[in-house]
This record gives sequence, C-alpha cells and structure tokens, in this order.
Amino acid sequence: RINSYNEYIYIIDYIKENNECLNLKQLAINGDDIKKKFDIKGKEIGFVLNKLLDLVISEEIDNEKAKLIDKVKNIVDKINYFLWQCQ
Repeated sequence: RINSYNEYIYIIDYIKENNECLNLKQLAINGDDIKKKFDIKGKEIGFVLNKLLDLVISEEIDNEKAKLIDKVKNIVDKINYFLWQCQ
C-alpha cells in the first residue's frame, strides 16, 4: 500500500524510467504475432494476451518477444489439451 505522495511519485518515476509493461499495448507481442504462429483466434487470443500480461506484471516472464512466443506455445498446448479432455 502506498502511504505517501512521495512514494506514489517514486513508483510512477520507476515505472516510466524502466519502461515497465502495464497494459496489452506495451507487450512485446500482439494478436497478429500470435495469429501468424498459432492456430487460434478471437477470444482465445485475448485470453492468451491477458495471461501473458499477468505473467509480465508479476515478473514471472520477461517482456521479450522470443520468451513470450515460447510461453504462448505452452499456453496454447494447455488450452488444446483441456479442449481435448472435454470432448
């Protein structure tokens, strides 16, 4: 919890200086990158992008295109496995 104005300013400055990723537009990949490499579309792409954003914000993965593409493969494999199990 932020307790003072100075803490708030410090956090904002840190985010700006370090180009921290806080929204989908700041991710190193986008929906078009995913469409080109994987057979998913629509809501699935949105789900994957939001999952990637969560992972980047929580610092579980770096916001680097190659790393994110690898993670997309992992996520898509899990989605396909789940869908296969539901048949």
